[in-house]
Amino acid sequence: MIIQTDIVNLGYMVLDIVFKEQSSQKIDLNSLKSQKTFKIGGPPSFSGLIQIKLSLNFPWINPTPHVFAYACPQVINLLRKVPNHQPLLINLRLNKTCPKFHLIYPENNGERILFLQDPPSPFNPHDFNWRNISPKAVIVGSVYNEFNEVKIFDFLREQTDYIAFDPQGCFRHIGDQGEVKHSTWYDSKLLSKLYCLKLSLNEAILLGKGKKVDDIIESLLEENIETILITNGRKGIYLGSKNDPSNEIVFLPAFRTEKVVDETGAGDIFLTTYVHYYLHHGNKIMACAFASSIVSLFVEQPGFASDFSKMEIINRMRLIAEDSKLI
Repeated sequence: MIIQTDIVNLGYMVLDIVFKEQSSQKIDLNSLKSQKTFKIGGPPSFSGLIQIKLSLNFPWINPTPHVFAYACPQVINLLRKVPNHQPLLINLRLNKTCPKFHLIYPENNGERILFLQDPPSPFNPHDFNWRNISPKAVIVGSVYNEFNEVKIFDFLREQTDYIAFDPQGCFRHIGDQGEVKHSTWYDSKLLSKLYCLKLSLNEAILLGKGKKVDDIIESLLEENIETILITNGRKGIYLGSKNDPSNEIVFLPAFRTEKVVDETGAGDIFLTTYVHYYLHHGNKIMACAFASSIVSLFVEQPGFASDFSKMEIINRMRLIAEDSKLI
């Protein structure tokens, strides 16, 4: 008899192959049309399976936020096998083109290189099947500009009060060889529809609102976004909140780990776990600490092989929160 935990672990193993095994091969820069190019689900893969992992280890952290994104068949098939997680399936679209891309990891811990050969097809929000369910929260994850229209977020505002958005795809454009480069992006109307915005520091600078974190956050808060999360890799996370009467910005350092193995998907893991915790407790600082703790464990092992210890998560979470400070 296969139990839920076995299915989840099987899912991690399969996605390890999809995400890591092919990309870890030293892919030739001139072989973009080789067999080593593969379909991948992007944010739904990390977000969906980390939600299942959380439900097993932290059943008191509910309700489950819905992921609004394209997904590859491997992800859908895995989630279909997991009992009691059918609501996740309504958020993932298969009848549209999923992005085809691969990652290249240079030697000497160089920054990964993303090659995108087939961008996602345009997204029609009215194709989305809600099945008369009003989700508590929606996490929007983009790969390449598929969620770059205000009408999509207008539609989502009719379905939920809490929209969290990681706009990493909005900052991407494709070079002549399929290489993904970063470019500027800013859409005031779109941003005003959000409750929570998560950016990397590099992406935040590409908004064109300055290079200082406090200037960027203050500018974004003027767009009526409730919560701003700016991640700075192994250094930590900046949190800005519109409801803070003192308008203070909090910095939470990352947990000091010496064995970072693979950071792919860390941003998706962070946003998903942050929303999970915040929906249950309403404490943004502790939600950041919780998410950072899980990410620190996630990056210490390859892919979805991470074996999260509940006690270790809580211990790291407390240390991160204790070291937080105002900037």
